[in-house]
Amino acid sequence: VFSQRFQLDMPYTFFILASFYFFFKYVSVRDKKFVILSGISFGCCLMTKILVGFYIPLILFISYFFIRKRESSFDFKSLLSLSLIGILIALPWHLYMDLKFGSTFTDYFFGFHIYDRALHGVEHNEKNSGFLYHVNYLISIVPFSILAFLGIYQNFKKQYRTDWKRIFLSVWFLTGLIIITAFRTKLEVYVLLILLPSCFIIPLFISEAGGFSPKFKLVLIFATLLNAIWFSTESIRPELKEIFQANHFMFSIVTAGILVLVFLISKMLSAKIELKKAYYIFILFFSFAINIYYLVHVPDWVNRFRLSEIKSRIDKSENRNILYVSSKYRYNPQFSYYFEGLNLGWKNSRYGFHLLESLDAGDNFNHAKSVVDSLSGKVNFVLIEKDGINRATDYDPELYIPRSYDIVAETTGYKLYERSGK
Repeated sequence: VFSQRFQLDMPYTFFILASFYFFFKYVSVRDKKFVILSGISFGCCLMTKILVGFYIPLILFISYFFIRKRESSFDFKSLLSLSLIGILIALPWHLYMDLKFGSTFTDYFFGFHIYDRALHGVEHNEKNSGFLYHVNYLISIVPFSILAFLGIYQNFKKQYRTDWKRIFLSVWFLTGLIIITAFRTKLEVYVLLILLPSCFIIPLFISEAGGFSPKFKLVLIFATLLNAIWFSTESIRPELKEIFQANHFMFSIVTAGILVLVFLISKMLSAKIELKKAYYIFILFFSFAINIYYLVHVPDWVNRFRLSEIKSRIDKSENRNILYVSSKYRYNPQFSYYFEGLNLGWKNSRYGFHLLESLDAGDNFNHAKSVVDSLSGKVNFVLIEKDGINRATDYDPELYIPRSYDIVAETTGYKLYERSGK
C-alpha cells in the first residue's frame, strides 16, 4: 500500500533495513567493512527524509545496553563509528542549506518538521483520537498485528533465554511506538516505524507457537479473533460509534456478548487446531485476499487525483501561461511530474508559471482577486487545487475568479479555468 505513494518513506525504509543488515553482518563476521556500509546507509537515510535517519543509531544504542553482555561484537566503538560516518555524509548538505537559506531553512527543518509535528500536529492531522492512534491504526490494517505485542511480551518475559536479535527487534518496535505515540501529528505512514519490526517479530513468534501452554494458546486465539473483528469493522465503526454513544446500555450488552462469544469460540479452537499451521494458513489467505481485493477495488488515493486530462487541455493552447491557485500551498509532486518541474523553478520554456499560494476568506478574497486581476492580461489558464489534495480548505473559485474565465476542465483534485476573452 505505502509503496504506491509518491513519498520518500520507502527509500528511507530501505536504508534503515540496509544499515541494520550490514551492522548485523559485522556482528556475525567481525569485518569492519560492514560497519562502513552500515554508516553509509545511515548517511543515505539522513539525506532521504529529514532526521528520520537518526532513528538508526538511536535504536542501536538503546539495544546496546540490553545486548552488550550477551554479544561482545555488538560494541560501542562500532556504533559510534557508523554514526560518525553517516553524519559526515549528511553534514555538508545541511551546512550548505543553512549558509544559503539561514533561518528559512532551519525554521522549516527543525520548527515545522520536528517541533510542530511533535507538539502541535500539522496539516489537519492532529490526533483527536488520542495517543493510541497508531496502535489502533496498526490493528485496523493487519488482522493479526496483535501478535507483535504478544511476541514482545514473550521476548521480555524470557529475556535472558531469548536470542539477542529478538531483543533488538523488541527495542526497535517499542522505540518506534514511543516516538509516534508522542507525536501529535497522525500521519498513517508513521506506522512504518512499528510495522517494519512487526514483520520480523510476528513470524518468529509464530514459529514458537507449538510450545505455548494451553492457557497462553487460548489468550493468543482470543486476542487474534478480536483483532480480526476490529480489522473487518474498520469502515463501519464511525456509524457504530454514533449509535452506541446514544445508548450506552446497548453498547455494554453488545460488547459483553461479543466478548463471551469470542471467548467460547477461542476455547473450542484452542482444543482442536494446530496453532502454528492455522496461523500460516490464515496469513497466507489474508495476503492473497487483500491483494486481489485491491486489484479489483483500486483505492481512491491511487487513482483518484488526475492531472493528465488537465495537462492535455493546456497543451492544446498556444498560450500556456498558468496561474496555479492553492488555498494553502505545499509543493505538489504530481504537478511537478506532469509539468516537468515547473513549480520547482526548473527551466521549462513551454509554460509560464505564476503561483497564488494562499487564500484568505477573512479579507473577502480581496488579495486573491487583486492577484488574478493583475495577471489577467498574461495568464491564459487558472488551475485550482481542490478536494483536499493539499490538506487545506477548499473555497468556491467563483468568489475570486473573474467572469472573463470559463471552466474548461475539472477532475478530482483540480479545476481548470481558461480566459474566454469576454
